[in-house]
Amino acid sequence: MSFTRKCWFYLICLFAGLCTGAVGGYFQFFLHKADHLRMQLTTWAHSVSFWEGFGAVLAVCVACAVIGRFLVRFAPTAGGSGIQYVEAAWREEVEPARFKILLVKFFGGILTLGSGMALGREGPTVQMGASIGATIARILKFSKEELRFLTIASAGTGLGVAFSSPLGGAMFTFEEVTKDIRMNLVIPTLICVFAGCTVSMTILGMQPDYNVINRTFIIRCQRVRRFHFVRNLYRCDGTALQQDGSYSFEHECIL
Repeated sequence: MSFTRKCWFYLICLFAGLCTGAVGGYFQFFLHKADHLRMQLTTWAHSVSFWEGFGAVLAVCVACAVIGRFLVRFAPTAGGSGIQYVEAAWREEVEPARFKILLVKFFGGILTLGSGMALGREGPTVQMGASIGATIARILKFSKEELRFLTIASAGTGLGVAFSSPLGGAMFTFEEVTKDIRMNLVIPTLICVFAGCTVSMTILGMQPDYNVINRTFIIRCQRVRRFHFVRNLYRCDGTALQQDGSYSFEHECIL
């Protein structure tokens, strides 16, 4: 591959990363909105009679599952996690993901995950990233090798976007999928991953995914015995250890 061709390929990797970051970022954004609506639904369900609330929650969950299953009919390869399909595409056992997989995964994932089903967000984002990379490569008529590299780089970007971890997405590409580290794969993957995570963090912000509520509580322990293999103990109340190796303390912990 000539120098000019490499620069062009790296530029396309940057563009694919930006697209994957935007799709993955808004995918998580709408998932957060769906979670909020689900919590409002469950709050309302607790305020009415049991059968009315239970029936409403069950109807919504079943409807989301049915619609998600219906969407998979348009792209059967979109069913399941999606990571196994990406690995199979790298081994050239199946064709790289088509663009319709992106649409099915995006809307089907919002419905199924947003309704509270026990599914992960990384699988859909990985396959959506692979679909974006493969679609761009097909439009630009890339070679077979370039298509594979761009597809797998975009898939790793999807994982990095899902967890806001660019290095994690890159290592997923090298260790889990390709099981190889080559310079012609490392550079496009890093370009793609860091571009995607930058866009997704811009959309979602830097706030944590899970908020831990601050609570202050007091733990009171009496006569905690010191084992013979423990040499250094930090006392909480400033009193000396008793002769039998035990002591009393009162400690305030803030979580």
